[in-house]
Amino acid sequence: MRRRILITTLFFGVLFIALPLALLTWITYSENGLAFALRHLPRKIANTELTIEGVRGTLASGLQVALVEIEHPRSHLRFERVQGKVSLLPLIYGTIRANKVTIDTALIEVRPRIEPVVPYEPHFLPRLLRIVGDRVDARSVTIVSPNGYSNEFRELSVSGVASQNRIRVFDLSGWWNNLFANASGELRAADPMELEGEARVRLVFDGQPEWRATGSFNGNLDRVPLTGALDAPFRASFTGSVESLTQAWSWSANARVFDFDLTTFGGGDALGLTSGELALHGDAAGFHAAGPLDAAGLRAGIFDTTFDGSYANKTVTAERIDIRHRRTGGRILAAGDIRIDERGPTLALSGSWRGFSWPLTGAELLFSSAAGHFTLAGQWPYAVTATGDLAVPAWPALQADVTGLLARDHFAITRANVSGFGGETQVAGEARWAPAESWRVEGRAQNIDPSTVRPGFPGALNVLFNASGAPFGPNTRTEIAIASVSGSLRKRPASGSGKLALERGDWSFEGIKFRAGATQLELDGRLTESPDLRFTLNADSLGLLADGARGNVSVRGNLRGTRAAPVIQLTGKGAGISYAGFAVGRIEADVDVDWQGTRSSRAEIAAID
Repeated sequence: MRRRILITTLFFGVLFIALPLALLTWITYSENGLAFALRHLPRKIANTELTIEGVRGTLASGLQVALVEIEHPRSHLRFERVQGKVSLLPLIYGTIRANKVTIDTALIEVRPRIEPVVPYEPHFLPRLLRIVGDRVDARSVTIVSPNGYSNEFRELSVSGVASQNRIRVFDLSGWWNNLFANASGELRAADPMELEGEARVRLVFDGQPEWRATGSFNGNLDRVPLTGALDAPFRASFTGSVESLTQAWSWSANARVFDFDLTTFGGGDALGLTSGELALHGDAAGFHAAGPLDAAGLRAGIFDTTFDGSYANKTVTAERIDIRHRRTGGRILAAGDIRIDERGPTLALSGSWRGFSWPLTGAELLFSSAAGHFTLAGQWPYAVTATGDLAVPAWPALQADVTGLLARDHFAITRANVSGFGGETQVAGEARWAPAESWRVEGRAQNIDPSTVRPGFPGALNVLFNASGAPFGPNTRTEIAIASVSGSLRKRPASGSGKLALERGDWSFEGIKFRAGATQLELDGRLTESPDLRFTLNADSLGLLADGARGNVSVRGNLRGTRAAPVIQLTGKGAGISYAGFAVGRIEADVDVDWQGTRSSRAEIAAID
């Protein structure tokens, strides 16, 4: 009897153990067994609905699932075309280990809370259950936050371990638009959920420098403090925080820029290395940046800079760009769109300036502009228009209207019209900063009235010219070639031509000829520290040279030696000369003066009343 009871007990004990194992084996190794288990899986557990469709394969050898969808009042999860394989041995000690899982598309929607909060103990998984993901890859993942804001990620890959109160992420990487991120860290079950980790990001645009940054964070979903550094294309550091990640999120940071270089982006080196500090903040609607910046190459001091804008669909919308120079008070205001794509930035900006002056360093003023407006549009080379007033010391007021193309290495002036001096001047040309600095223009001035600069000399002159120079700045050499001068001066026909150059205060003249009526001026040579200048002046009426003067003169000569000790040779004669109370009937002169003292000097002057 006892033996029968023992055998019966042993039989049922073995059956109690073997039957579940057999069922588990059937479900694990058989496609029919897995289908049987899924058919008997409850569609709804509490307030959670589960949908699984299109299952093929087995847990042991790998399976494919067409759709997994989970509906919950606080979330909606949808995974399409899922493939994976589960290790069986870890199931013995409560661990689900997925060796490799791939997901084609995933939707993770976190919905706003509509019911009162019920006290609960935060957790990720049931007690004693662990999930290990050696690698989970997803081609496309869309995450929708409670406020409806949607972000799409692609080529996501993650590995980690999840337990009841902790999720450890060993490696998380993926793309968001043109930004690639790689992160590791830890999530801790709490209310609000806590998170800590490190991240490395790259921002990549075809044909543009790559942006690289690193950072760390430690906080919770209400507030995540973060610190980091930008390593390329320039150096910067920042500290800040992200607030209210599950609701109306926002962020703020203080950044220090060390060596922003415009040449990295294909621009010129006029700005040099730019540094400064910026206060930044933003949210889903946009962002704001403000602070002082110093462009070392300008040697102009601080520019107070403000930017208000937003980003969506690869487009930065600049609602307000405000740049103010502290020293001079000059200001630039602009707004518009900057679209980023594989062909480079596409601009649609317009703005205005006020109180601009040059140079910005506080040195002697060369020119200024009280106000004007501009546009910047298209892709490289950008189409530029600018219109405004132009003031040059001792010159009459000017008005300029410029159209051109801004390339990476130069600015091409396709058309520039300057109104002033009683007439109009049209020019075209370019200013180039790479590989070397240079500029050139050519054009025509029409109906220029010299009396706007020299009262008493009315006229209407037309000048056909070209000019060039290199490099920029005080050490430039400027060359001007006057192809022709026509028109009238003081009601006398005028003509002329020639070339002249200026370099560091030194002048040179080549074939300079100017005629007004019977008055003629010719210059050849140089006027430098060691001058060698030949000149001729024939004037039938001195009234053409000085208002109120009378008489005629004829002078020929040259100037050599040095500025401190010149050597002057000239011969000349005149008749009927009167000016400012001085009068002489006739005068003849033959002068040969050597202030260097290397030879004797003489001066023969004869004057008759």
